[in-house]
Amino acid sequence: MYLKSIELQGFKSFYHKMKFEFRDGVTAIVGPNGSGKINIGDAVRWVLGEQSAKQLRGTRMEDIIFSGTELRKPLGFAYVALTLDNSDHSIPIEYEEVTVARRVYRSGESEYLINGSQCRLRDVQELFFDTGIGKEGYSIIGQGQVDQILSSKPEDRRELFDEAAGISKYKKRKFQAERNLEREQESLARINDILSELERQIGPLKRQSETAKQYLIYRDELKEVEVNLFISQYDEEEAALARTRENLGIATEQLEASKKDYEAIRAEYEETSRRVEELEGKLSEQRDSLEQTRILQERIRGQIRVLKEQIAGSEQSETHLKDRIESLHQEQETRLRQAEEARESIGTMEAELAAAREAARASLEAMQSVQEKVEAYTILKDQGYDQVLAIVSGDSDNKAALEKSNTLLEQNRLRRQELLDKISDREQTMKRLGEEARKQEQEVAALKSRLARYEMSNETAEEERVEIEKTLDEKRPALRSGQEELQRQMLRLEQVRNLAERYEGYGGAIRQVMSRKGQVKGILGVVADVIEVEKAYETAIEVALGGSIQNVVTETETAARELIEYLKKNHYGRATFLPLDSVKGSGGFPKKEALREPGVVGTAAELVKAEPKYAKLVDHLLGRILVADTMEHALEIARKYRFTLRIVTLEGEVLSPGGAITGGAYKNSSNLLARGRELDEIKKNISRLKKETQKIGDEINSLK
Repeated sequence: MYLKSIELQGFKSFYHKMKFEFRDGVTAIVGPNGSGKINIGDAVRWVLGEQSAKQLRGTRMEDIIFSGTELRKPLGFAYVALTLDNSDHSIPIEYEEVTVARRVYRSGESEYLINGSQCRLRDVQELFFDTGIGKEGYSIIGQGQVDQILSSKPEDRRELFDEAAGISKYKKRKFQAERNLEREQESLARINDILSELERQIGPLKRQSETAKQYLIYRDELKEVEVNLFISQYDEEEAALARTRENLGIATEQLEASKKDYEAIRAEYEETSRRVEELEGKLSEQRDSLEQTRILQERIRGQIRVLKEQIAGSEQSETHLKDRIESLHQEQETRLRQAEEARESIGTMEAELAAAREAARASLEAMQSVQEKVEAYTILKDQGYDQVLAIVSGDSDNKAALEKSNTLLEQNRLRRQELLDKISDREQTMKRLGEEARKQEQEVAALKSRLARYEMSNETAEEERVEIEKTLDEKRPALRSGQEELQRQMLRLEQVRNLAERYEGYGGAIRQVMSRKGQVKGILGVVADVIEVEKAYETAIEVALGGSIQNVVTETETAARELIEYLKKNHYGRATFLPLDSVKGSGGFPKKEALREPGVVGTAAELVKAEPKYAKLVDHLLGRILVADTMEHALEIARKYRFTLRIVTLEGEVLSPGGAITGGAYKNSSNLLARGRELDEIKKNISRLKKETQKIGDEINSLK
């Protein structure tokens, strides 16, 4: 089992996704102070479960997330993945390769993954038990940790030895079992307390149950009495209502008779009035019988007064009958309202009866629930006793393991005695070898006398050695100079490669798009990536392209639309896309005769190299642009063709159609087009320097 790779993104100083691969042998990561070497060790400790921000040289866990620079915005997460070769199955998992990853977000959410599947921190810790790997394992020795281990207490140092001996897993399991036993004992104590409390409550609950039963009996009796009472009152009200209705019928009949009498009296009154009128008509004719008529008139008037009194009495009787009828109506409504209130009271009593029954049923269900809880706690108590027995049995197993360890200790003591015996034998052998050494010293003395005879012949060899050392002194500076230049070229190669990979010098939207090159299918690169230009033409081609040099080339329009939606959704800015399936060529240079003019280098499209699939793209961007060697020739050509051509000189001057001229000192700090050529040149220089330093090194070794 060995470490294969570490992948980081967003962790401390690692903005881009970085992957460190570790092959056979020793891998060293070197760099100046502050370059982030220790961050790699912190990343390993963090992915293995480190929870203390102080151990990671921070104050909060959020501090490990890339916080941004002047040119880069902060990231919202940190991710580290550790890949181990498990072909020998040292880790108890069926996979040949194990990848443990951890991701944390600024919102505080965190997750662990084993081979892409989410898991718990405990799963990661248990996976590396007894392997020496872990945030506290001896496989990660940080700065100053050796001194800390040597100066630590024996009980603290024992953890490392337990890990190395492979017993830490069992000690942790034993500790966990003891904690589980303590929790079970606490649970058992709580269950006993609950049982005693429930047993104490059984007596009062029983008395309450008896009271509830008696209440139900009394309630039923009360209901029966109240119902009978309501029925009796209802019958009485019905009888009174019948009598009232009978009296109402009699009064109605009397009213009808009074109306008939009133009509008869009224008819008689009218007849009398008619007779009075007739008599008054005859008054003039019967003057002689005036007295008799007056007497008769007085008598008739008396009769009229009697009849009027009778009419007034009839009217009073009619008013009295109307009042009586109104009183009977009011009394009828009162009786009906009382009957309705009696019915509502009966409904209310029935609802109270149902509620009382429901309360009684709830009391019975509560009593049954209490009984069920008592039975459940009894079962839990039995289970607790079973678990205690199981733990006691486990303790017996631990005792057996302890006896086995004592047996192994005794065997080690015997082995120690055997080693002591071997040490004694080795001491005797050393004495014998000492005697042989003395003999060899005598032989050395004889050889020294022979050596003295050869010293005269060594003078010539010494002169030769001086000459060789002089030659070595001449070649060593050349070797150091070559090695320093090689280091500078390799550093420059890394810088240019990082600039190219991070697309430094490009707009923010372009960098965001190119960061998704591995995620979105169809991104081929920017224009500067797909074309190659000789150094002599770089300025002219870069000026000819202008802002198009940062356009993104895609295979299809679909990919371009998807990336535009991505920029709009995240407010990253704007970018121009060149889909190969929709970009059309310019149709070639419009005026072929201009290519034969003095000073013409060619069209801009002819001066670049690209794969055949980019032919239309190159023609679209550069097919109508003419490149001239000098400003003078460019002006002559422009005048001859009436300023209808776009011409670019090798130094970067531009003559646009219509007569506009752009020129001056051309400053190109980004040098986007030359990055590919510069990478190739640096690689060639590195290869040449390696051969030269290898040759000088071989000569120096030969001279040595």
